[in-house]
This record gives sequence, structure tokens and C-alpha cells, in this order.
Amino acid sequence: MKKIILFTLLVFNVLATSWANDGGYKIKIKLTDYSRDTLLLGFQMGNQTFLKDTAVLDKKNNYYVFEGTEKLKGGVYLIVTPPDNDYFQIIVSDSDLNMDLTCAVSDPYQTFKLKNAPDNELFFNYMKFIAERRKVAEEARRDSTNKEKIKTIMERLDKEVKQYQADLIAKNPKSVTALLIRSTIEITPPEYPMDSLRDLRLYYYFRQHYFDNFELNNDAMLRIPTTFQRLTYYVDKLTPQHPDSIVQTLDDLYERMKPSQEMFRYYYVHFLNNYIKSKIVGFDAIYVHLTKKYLETGYAPFIGKEDSAKLVEQANKRVNILIGKQAPDVRMFRTDNSTINLHGVKSKYTIFYVWDPDCGHCKKSMPALIEFYQKWKSQGVEVFCVCSKPPSEAQKCTDAIKNGFSDGTNTIKLPQDWINVTDPYLISRYKTLYNVEVTPAVFVLDKDKKIISKDLESKQLDGLFENLKDEELKK
Repeated sequence: MKKIILFTLLVFNVLATSWANDGGYKIKIKLTDYSRDTLLLGFQMGNQTFLKDTAVLDKKNNYYVFEGTEKLKGGVYLIVTPPDNDYFQIIVSDSDLNMDLTCAVSDPYQTFKLKNAPDNELFFNYMKFIAERRKVAEEARRDSTNKEKIKTIMERLDKEVKQYQADLIAKNPKSVTALLIRSTIEITPPEYPMDSLRDLRLYYYFRQHYFDNFELNNDAMLRIPTTFQRLTYYVDKLTPQHPDSIVQTLDDLYERMKPSQEMFRYYYVHFLNNYIKSKIVGFDAIYVHLTKKYLETGYAPFIGKEDSAKLVEQANKRVNILIGKQAPDVRMFRTDNSTINLHGVKSKYTIFYVWDPDCGHCKKSMPALIEFYQKWKSQGVEVFCVCSKPPSEAQKCTDAIKNGFSDGTNTIKLPQDWINVTDPYLISRYKTLYNVEVTPAVFVLDKDKKIISKDLESKQLDGLFENLKDEELKK
């Protein structure tokens, strides 16, 4: 018996309206060792468990009936017993929408009787077979200290299980049970030589064949418990954690999911949300790609027009300031009213830094930026320091640049060999070009003014430049 820790209602607004179906279902369940008034029907999707239906005990006939006018989508569902939320699994498929099940909650797969449920006959018998083989394995470990004997028994059991799985899949390839079993079968790689390239060969083999047993284009996969863990592991662990690699992986996954609109909807929204919220520097490129390729072109119509427009707008604000892109050129004003262009700065590295003398976080981060500059200026670092006051407060910038500004305790004076500038006439559009919504904003540029990094704390700059130095030494 398994237990659900968190059971939540299905309120996924983006997807819920897309799951309506023609047809209906009537699932009748009799439990020989449970007689409370209520029984729940749920399913797992992603890393959450959702409630689909509630049945009340028919005390006269001792049955619970789950019934609805919309056909249930295929997959693995849960029969949940309140108040402890213990549960066991059943299969929902087109062939089993009018099933009758009698069993004991305490041991459903050993005590079951089924009618009108060919897919569940497969599933319950498979679970019974696995439980029996597991019992044999446990007895062997408990009763024998002979390691060779235990090994022999385990190998025999493994062979029996694999044969059972292969036979079931071969005879019932379209069943949800076969779909579930295939998803649990591990990939077996070739026997590679034990040399220095073995691990690399294994990695590429697993990457290439990882989804051999997964029908990602089948809607029922959305409600197969192994799907979410396997997909997220593939993206987060088997894919190099670089935006270009992740983008390629996601595009490939979405292509594999065709024509399953359900799978695409769920995992598009899941990964879009993931990368919108990501704090990893440079991962906004993934969000921008997902938005522009699928939302802007109309491939994700399940996201409402208003939300879609907002997401596209935000992506377009970032598209020209992604890592690897050349930073937009801006013309700014020094305190003597002379002008200077960012791209006119000749330096190995340029820190494009936007700040405000009244910004509390700027007051905390400025000393770290000054300390970083003193250490690295001899290595070709320039600071293009933009004071972001509006025209009505331009004098505050001039005063802060010339005389320093207070952090509440001390006066912080800006290095006079920085390129300290303002935009009192609002001609540069730097806030729009660099999507500056809060200060401080930090962009690290190379000699060609390409963006190396951004969205860093000032105290992180030293670590970044140590890494850049190490990379140069390796060349």
C-alpha cells in the first residue's frame, strides 16, 4: 500500500480547458476491506497528484461508482482511500472505461476480480507476478548466505521478469500496460572496450537511445508515473547545461511528441515556466527561444492571447542582450557635456554598469565594484558607469560623479578614471536597449563589445574574471 503525501485539485488553467473529451466512463469498485463513505480517483502528472473524481459508497450494493460524461484520458490512475490517502494503481484505457473491480485495499493485486477490463487484467496480473518474484528474491536473501546461490536465483528471476515483459508487450502492443512497462525498461549499451573513451561512448549511446522505449507522441504518457522523472533527468542531467544544448534538446523533445498535443502542452508550459524563473546567468536565452519559436509563431495557442503577448514582449526586450550578442551601442554624456559611445571604448573588457545614487542596493554593491576594478584595471578592464537619474534629477548624477555619494555611513567616491556618464536628454534609450528595470544592472563585454556575462552581483565579478584568466591560460 502506498500513500499520497500531497493531493491537490486539478486547477491547471492553461491546460484544463484542453482536456475535455467526447464519450464517458463508469468505473465500479468494490473494496472488501474498506467501507468509508468516500473514495477518490486521481492521477499523477508531472511531479504532482491531481484529483479527477469522487465516489460515494452505495451502501446497499457496497459499491463505489466513478462516472462522468467525458471520456477519461488514458494512463495510470490512482484509487485513493481517505483520510490517510493510501492508494493503489489502475489502468485507464479506451477498453476499460466501463470496468468492474473487486479487491482488497490492503493487497489489491493478489485479491482482484475484474470485468470489462482487459488492460487492467494485464496490469493486475503483471503486478501480481512482480510481487511473487519479489517475494522469492526476499526469501533467498533471508534464507541463504551462499552468495553464488543468491546470484543464481536473482539472475533467474531477472530473466523471468524480462521474458514476461517481452511477451506481454509483444501480445498487447497497444495497451497502456505495455506502454507503462516499456517506459521502465532500461537501455542496455554495447560492451565497449575498457579504455579512456568508454565513458564518453556510454554517454553518447545513452543520449541517443534514451527514449527508445518511450512513446512520447502518446497522450497516455502524460499520466505514466515514470515520464516526468525521465524527461527532466534527460534535460537537466544528460544534456550539457548550456543554453544552446538545452534549446536543441527541447526542440527535439517537442518534435518527438508530435502529434500528442497533450504532451506538448504540458511540457512546453513546464519548461517555459522553469526557464522564466531560472536564476542561472544566460538561461534567459532558453526562455527567449521557447517564446519566439512557439508562442510568437502560433504553435502554442493554448496560452491565452493576453498572456502570450506579454511573454513575447518580454522576450523581445531580451533578444538583443543575450550572452554572445554584441551589446547595443549607446551615446552618453560626461559631466563636461562631451559625448562618448560605448563601442568607441577601446579595452579588452568593459563593465557596462547602470546605477542610481539613491538606490540602496547600488550603495551596497558599488564598493565591491570599485575593489574589483582596482584589482583588474591593469588587465584591460574599463568601467562604463551610467548614472540613471531622469532629466529632472540630472544634477544628482553630476554631484555623485564629481563628489561621491553617501551610503548612509560613508561617502563613496567613484574612480575618476572610470567612464562616468549620464543621459540627461534621454537620447540613448539605454533602459530600453538593455531592458533596465532595476538597478544596478551589470553587463560584462569583451573587446568586440559582445556580452560575456550579465545580471551579476559586483562581488561575483572577481570570480568571473579569475575563470576568464584560467581559460586564457589554457589556450
